[in-house]
Amino acid sequence: MRSPAGFGPEGSPVPGHSFTELWRQHHSHCLSLARRLVKDEQLAHDVVQEAFLAVWRSGRGNYRPDLGSFAGWLLTITHHHAVNAIRSHERERNRHRAVASSVVVEAGISRPGVDEEVLSRIRKGRLLTALTRLSLVQREVLMLAYFGGLTQPEIAAVTGAPLGTVKTRTRDALLHLRTALADS
Repeated sequence: MRSPAGFGPEGSPVPGHSFTELWRQHHSHCLSLARRLVKDEQLAHDVVQEAFLAVWRSGRGNYRPDLGSFAGWLLTITHHHAVNAIRSHERERNRHRAVASSVVVEAGISRPGVDEEVLSRIRKGRLLTALTRLSLVQREVLMLAYFGGLTQPEIAAVTGAPLGTVKTRTRDALLHLRTALADS
């Protein structure tokens, strides 16, 4: 059985060029996955570094060739680190919200009023109406880009449309939304 680049026959990391090659081969795929999951560029880079560090520390660790490819195993490790990062940031955000909420209560600052809530709902309604007026292909590219976190080349790969077509659909959809929301 052949060891993946960066690892010796016993599964231990090989210093120097081999691990660099492992990084070159898999870094971009891991980073793409991390970006989609954490939605933050710096955090995505941190997640990938942590994943590679975990692989380095454990040697080949739990990698079992009979269960799948090395790339799949590495992406799974990256996924786990991304999920942990998201959970950690969410806990931190909740702590900040709790502190901010207690400060608001202590300071006697009122929460957003009913009028602000109504305006927010009206804006959301206008956006949803504008989205339903887009063509199916325009709505698809926006949903994949903004809610799926995909880049235009990734959207082209998923939809099977040429990259130029995806770019045109995205531009046209955004122009239609701008016009629809400006008129309402």
